[in-house]
Amino acid sequence: MTYWAKTPEETFREFSSSENGLDDKEVAERLAKYGLNDIPVRKKKSALSLLISQVKDVLIIALIIASAISFFTGGEPEAVAILVIVVINISLGFIQEYKSEKSLQKLIKYITYRTKVLRNGEMKEVDAEYIVPGDIVFLETGDRVPADLRLIETDELEIDESIVTGESYPAHKISSAIIAKELVPQKMKNIAFMGTLTVNGKGKGIVTSTAMKSTFGKVVGFLKTEEPETNYQKNIRKFGSFLIKGITIGIVFIFIVNALTGFLSNSLTAERILDSALFSLALAVGIIPESLPIIITIGLSRGATLMGKKGVIVKKLSSIEDLGNMDVFCSDKTGTLTENKITLIDYFDLDGNKNDDLLQLAAACTSIVQTTKVTTGNPLDVALIEYAKEKGTQNLGELVELIPFDYSRRRMSVVVKRNDKHLLICKGAPENIIQASSKMKVNG
Repeated sequence: MTYWAKTPEETFREFSSSENGLDDKEVAERLAKYGLNDIPVRKKKSALSLLISQVKDVLIIALIIASAISFFTGGEPEAVAILVIVVINISLGFIQEYKSEKSLQKLIKYITYRTKVLRNGEMKEVDAEYIVPGDIVFLETGDRVPADLRLIETDELEIDESIVTGESYPAHKISSAIIAKELVPQKMKNIAFMGTLTVNGKGKGIVTSTAMKSTFGKVVGFLKTEEPETNYQKNIRKFGSFLIKGITIGIVFIFIVNALTGFLSNSLTAERILDSALFSLALAVGIIPESLPIIITIGLSRGATLMGKKGVIVKKLSSIEDLGNMDVFCSDKTGTLTENKITLIDYFDLDGNKNDDLLQLAAACTSIVQTTKVTTGNPLDVALIEYAKEKGTQNLGELVELIPFDYSRRRMSVVVKRNDKHLLICKGAPENIIQASSKMKVNG
């Protein structure tokens, strides 16, 4: 039986923990055994490695060889022209991929944070890196989940799991055991996953796995691997190999024919052999399509620029061609193709009119955590607050009490002090609000 199907007491025993948490000695032993609770970031690519990757292209190598042949056979202008094309081609590809690499490093930068744990029977705040299996972790609205937790206590706990599941709406969490054969993130109601965000309520859980053994660690594991070749890269490599093989065979064939012709006409000399070799090499240079790589790069760069204007980071130019070859793209997660953000577009009262009082009341009845830069909480509440700020809605009054959203009541409530009077505001499912109401304001 797996830990999500066990009671909290059984889970304590499985992870050799207790309601008082771990002591310092146990923490030190487990840190030595399991290591730091850290997700290694994707290996950063240096400017030099990106530059080398541009030069490794088969066609580029062929052009460099052709330029060298032209130079040593007296065709200095042709050699310079080919080198200019090579430099422009490499520069365009390098600049695009270097910019994308810098943007990607900003996106995947792993930010360390502190979390509240129970150690030696006391609540402590520690760096999330030092969390170990068996630790007891406390969660509140706005907290980032530091590791995979088997929840043992919940109070209207809601967690944004979009980073793991792709689901844009928060998942309601419980502490009771659930029956499931395997760990499926979308169905694990009593597990909080590493990297997810607490948007409502509070809870307490036992750490079950950390770092790369966590669900989040497995999701981002692909960042450690090198990207596979795209169809474009495979086709270009095959074309380049075919071109070089063809040219090589052609050169050898022409050289042999010239040599045989000289031999049969009794005019075969060292000078004739050298001339045949130079002629064959010059022919090879003429056959190589010098402008093909730069034409391809300009076309792909144009596509990357257009996508960049739409907020899409193109990490590798070669991926553009694969994207263009798609006929159908299937995705079952809203956050994959959207901003993963709920936005309020418009609002109406019971008469179908816009009502500033209604917006003011709705903005007052929210449960959010406001910092200097970010507003976190239930996505609907965040959407209300941001819309109200945009419209310049004034604060209704001083918040006296807040009753979080309840899945049995299906509504949340706040008490606001306004003009020395207390006002109760409720927000929730229409049928539940109507059931609890005795009057409705229609036509004044």
